[in-house]
Amino acid sequence: MKGDVPAKPNSRLLRWLRWAVLAVVLFYFADHLQDNLGDYGRVAMVLDWRIAPIVALTVVIMMLAAWRFWLGMLLSDPGHSYLHSLRHVTVSRLLNTLIPQSGFAYKIGSLTRESGLSAPQAISQLFIFIWLDVIVSLLIASFLLLFIRSDLSIMELPLGIVFGGAAIVTILLPALAGPLTSLLARIPDFTPTARAISERFAEISQVFNYRRPNKLIWRAFMIIAISVAVSIWRMELCFELFGAQVDWAILGMFVVLNRMSNIVSITPGNIGILELGSGILSGAVGLSEVDGVLVVVLNRIVTFLVLTGMAAASIIHQRIVDHLASR
Repeated sequence: MKGDVPAKPNSRLLRWLRWAVLAVVLFYFADHLQDNLGDYGRVAMVLDWRIAPIVALTVVIMMLAAWRFWLGMLLSDPGHSYLHSLRHVTVSRLLNTLIPQSGFAYKIGSLTRESGLSAPQAISQLFIFIWLDVIVSLLIASFLLLFIRSDLSIMELPLGIVFGGAAIVTILLPALAGPLTSLLARIPDFTPTARAISERFAEISQVFNYRRPNKLIWRAFMIIAISVAVSIWRMELCFELFGAQVDWAILGMFVVLNRMSNIVSITPGNIGILELGSGILSGAVGLSEVDGVLVVVLNRIVTFLVLTGMAAASIIHQRIVDHLASR
């Protein structure tokens, strides 16, 4: 690739995948609501002053995300302001709650238009930090599971080991991307699906050709670690509102699930999918499935309100700055 926009995956396959996922989710909730309809009214009962700490922690998480984004932007645009980064982060996340992957497209467009980056460089700018986010989230969850809940396992494997292994695979992703692309290219009767997979690996390989200073990586690592810790605390407060006491190891798994859902959206904001995953995870660790779903719904409401307020404030601020500059 030479600065061109990467090819999109098979849109028909993605469209069918989304419809299939929606069908499964709707079937699950239609069956689930019959027995638990009254329980979901508990969300409305906690929407009062008690959610103030959760709102405050959500604001902190968004500010940390903007700080991380700002550090990356300073490499290509030394004049980039923190408030500008805050607008990028809040608007893109708000868009993702409405249209799948639209926030990612918004960021790519903004970076190429405002900072003079090519499309592959803009993708690199974003993907590096997504990669770090996944690694840090998995490592923290692995640490908490190994030292707090070493009794939890899947297929006789400790969950801490499973999460740690996933973190190692993610760390090795840049090194694996090139060989996997070459391997797929040798497949006889190279089908469109195999070609699409190969293109994705080629993009990953290209992304990591743009080296980032080690100092920036470590700063971003620390910001993400703080953000994960704050997210775990927020998750704990959400469960406590519904009367559930959950240890930090279990909360770490819920945070990983939540942060993964921010990376790839199948439905708007992954609505239904995250609720389904949270309900299944709650049941698997001995909690009420309903409580897991209620926490996601509460988080959605709070996050949407916070994002709307912060995005509106940042856009208004930018309009005022532009107006004053043009006078």
